[in-house]
Amino acid sequence: MPGDTGQMLMVRAPGPWRVLLLGITALVQACSKPEPRGEPAESSSASGQVAATEERLRIAGIDAIPLMETKGWVDSRTKWASPRIAVCWEQSALGYSREQGWIKDALSKSWEDASAVQFVGFTACTAGQPGIHVALEDSGARTLGLGRELDKVSNGLRLNPAFSSWNSWCAADEPTRESCIRANAVHEFGHALGFVHEQNRQDTPTSCNAPRQGSDGDLVLTPWDPDSIMNYCNRDRMRQSGRLSQGDRDAVEKFYGNEI
Repeated sequence: MPGDTGQMLMVRAPGPWRVLLLGITALVQACSKPEPRGEPAESSSASGQVAATEERLRIAGIDAIPLMETKGWVDSRTKWASPRIAVCWEQSALGYSREQGWIKDALSKSWEDASAVQFVGFTACTAGQPGIHVALEDSGARTLGLGRELDKVSNGLRLNPAFSSWNSWCAADEPTRESCIRANAVHEFGHALGFVHEQNRQDTPTSCNAPRQGSDGDLVLTPWDPDSIMNYCNRDRMRQSGRLSQGDRDAVEKFYGNEI
């Protein structure tokens, strides 16, 4: 919220206790008292802010680590075991060879370019085939889960190639349609990597009024990113052909590494 330092916290606790992640900032604010004279002043540098926050957490009796490294919000429980992730085309996609090419190119210039992620295969799907099953149909773009939850799921990732009945402005002309297809592909494959909507974060400023959508993450990689491809308050994201923000690039590199 406005006035926050942008520091997010990761609780040192296994299993379901990680859901405390999103409430930690508010809890610290509620529990903390004004710092008495003599305590170390908070530094303007990132390291100084981390040290000061750690001290406040210690005083409040909360076992947590402030993270101040990069941007992004993920559900770490859905991370793929390997950054080499199989993809296949459902029957509905087989008549869209040009659109398939746009999608593959958009992925190569975004998530793959920024990290060790490699989307491989792109063959016709069979039932139960490992990997992400991609459908192209005239409906809202979406996924039926996050990250490896999509493994082997029929029609698990859906993209719109035509925009006749959804986001019809994307069908205004061919360059616009291509840009929309690329942007939707990068966004939805972001979900397929485990990234969630940026506007769902608790520290979303009041200037962003996009509705919350989908599930929340369990790992925040500071601070809130207005330019993320995963942020509905990034009003330009559909017109940039799937361009990642620097925060997106930093986050996927941190999450999946950069060594192929």
